[in-house]
Parts: sequence; C-alpha cells; structure tokens
Amino acid sequence: MVLYDGAGTRKRDSTTTSSTGAYVYEKLASGSYKLRFSTPTGTVATTAGAGSDATDSDINSLGWSHTITIDVSKALTDTLGVNKQVDAGFRAQVSFARDVNSILVASCQP
Repeated sequence: MVLYDGAGTRKRDSTTTSSTGAYVYEKLASGSYKLRFSTPTGTVATTAGAGSDATDSDINSLGWSHTITIDVSKALTDTLGVNKQVDAGFRAQVSFARDVNSILVASCQP
C-alpha cells in the first residue's frame, strides 16, 4: 500500500501489511494524506462504508481511501494522532457466467 499527499498526487511512502493486516507509517508530519491499497490477485474490493467503522472497508473500487488528516500534536489515543480505522476489505472475485451456463444446460436436458 502506498501513502500519498492529501490530493493523491505525490507519493510519500509505501509499506506492506502484516499477516493480520496491520500497517504503520512512522514519523508523519501533520497534514492530509490518502492511502492506495493494491488489490490482491483474484479479489475485488468490498463495498466501502458497509458495516461499522471498525469493520468496514474504507477504500473505493480503485483502491483509494478518503482523505485522512493527521495532527501529530494530538495524543496517541486521539484518532487525529493515530488513525487505526483506515482499512481495506477484499473478497474473492467470482465469475457467474460459468454457474449460469451449467444451470441453463441442466434445465435444457430432457
């Protein structure tokens, strides 16, 4: 995943997630940022904002997060100081054409 400025035009940093999906960008300056997540092969992004803030996906279909504001003067317990709620959800990409074909073939047999 890549960290960009708030406009999404200038790359600031990049990282990979841990096996549990955690990631950290250290030593950020106060300001606005966007994240761009890479979609794993064979998956598609889930619907942004579906579910609670703690469990939903925060990216659009192109892998971009909303703009995130960081204020380093805030306490680590403040979401403006440390935002742990920006995440991405992915699900397996499913092709329905094969399933529909087998249903049509099965229903056409005498």
